[in-house]
Amino acid sequence: MDLLVHDGVAGDQAANLALEETLARSGPAAPLLRVWQNESCVVIGRAQRAGREVDLAACAASGVPVLRRASGGAVYQDLGNLNISLAVPGRAPGLAAEAAAQVGAFLTPAPADHHPTDSRRSPVACLRDLGCDIGVAGVRGAALAEAARRYGPLRRRPPDAAENRWQQRLLLAERYRIESWHLTGRTKEAQWTIRPVLTCTG
Repeated sequence: MDLLVHDGVAGDQAANLALEETLARSGPAAPLLRVWQNESCVVIGRAQRAGREVDLAACAASGVPVLRRASGGAVYQDLGNLNISLAVPGRAPGLAAEAAAQVGAFLTPAPADHHPTDSRRSPVACLRDLGCDIGVAGVRGAALAEAARRYGPLRRRPPDAAENRWQQRLLLAERYRIESWHLTGRTKEAQWTIRPVLTCTG
C-alpha cells in the first residue's frame, strides 16, 4: 500500500480538501493511504447551505474559514483531530473538551425544519475524555500500524504528477480558491444573474 507523504500543510485547508477530491478522482492503481490534519476550519458538504450548518458570524469573528468539499456533511476540524483517508482502485478519473466546545461554537444546532442535506448532529468528545490515554501522534501510529497489518508494508511517496495536476486544477481553476464555491456551492454567479436583460419596445 502507498502512504502519501509531503502532501501539504495543515494551514492550507483548501489545498488539503482539493487533494482529497483529487484522490477520489484519480483512480489509484493500488490502495493509497493519507493521514493528514487541518488547522481550524469548518467544512460543509457539497449540497449543504452554509447558513443552515454554520454560525457564519462566529466563524468570521474568530477567523475560522468555512470551506466546502465535494461530499459529506459539516465538520469542525483543527489540529486536535486526525483525518484518515483511503483511496482504492476502481473509480474512473473525472467522476464525481475544547474541541467539543468549538464544534458547538461554530456549527449551528439542528434546524427544526429538517432538510435532506442537513448534517446529522452527533456528540463530539476527546478520546481522553472517553478514557483513552492517547494523543494525535498515538492515533496516527495506530492507524499506520493497522494499515500495514492489513495491506502489507507501506511505501511512502509524495503525490505523483497526475495527482498534482488534478489538485491544481481543482484548487485554482474550478473550486477551492473560489470564495463563492465555499459559500454557495457555485463557482460563479448563475447565468441569469449576469445576462443582460433584453427588452422589446414595439
